[in-house]
Amino acid sequence: MENNIDTVIYMNQLQPVIEPMIQDLVEEYDIDDIDKFKELLNEELEFICAENVLQYQSPTLDESQFMSVLSRCIATYYLDQLSEGGFITKQYDPELNDTVFSLTDKGEERAKQYKL
Repeated sequence: MENNIDTVIYMNQLQPVIEPMIQDLVEEYDIDDIDKFKELLNEELEFICAENVLQYQSPTLDESQFMSVLSRCIATYYLDQLSEGGFITKQYDPELNDTVFSLTDKGEERAKQYKL
């Protein structure tokens, strides 16, 4: 989806505001790959802003949308890390229209170590 000019302008204005937040999140949640996290966050923010333009004729996020994006990006980052580490697999399930995660043998062994 190509963003309209309002979304582009809003995202440019948002960057200086979210940059210090990203630094805090990286430290608080021990995020190793800051570039990957920034890319994930920007993609998700752009998507929600574009949806807002379609629904409300404004890209502006409200606080609950912003917090939801942050939570979703942190969870997605860690799920991607677990997948890349071989602890889980992720597959798209067309019946659910969603991604399904499953433990691998390596993930099951690690879970047993932590008695999960």
